[in-house]
Amino acid sequence: MAELKPLLRAQIVCADLAVERQTVLKEQIGDQFARLNTEDASRTREMVFILNQEGRPLANVLMANPKADVVLTGFNATRKVEG
Repeated sequence: MAELKPLLRAQIVCADLAVERQTVLKEQIGDQFARLNTEDASRTREMVFILNQEGRPLANVLMANPKADVVLTGFNATRKVEG
């Protein structure tokens, strides 16, 4: 019987960001998870990413997601422009 790889699941919640920024962040973190899964196939990494599209207050977001591993309220990103 095939051996199952350990699963590492991270629940990430965005709170105080514009929806467009939340989408950029989801893509960036997703790319990192994919890279890690390629570089180290000993475990499977999975991301559960929750967007705050309704713009709810931080307290409501925390109450609705009590088991979140990470709560993001802001971030800085450098974008590369190919020209």
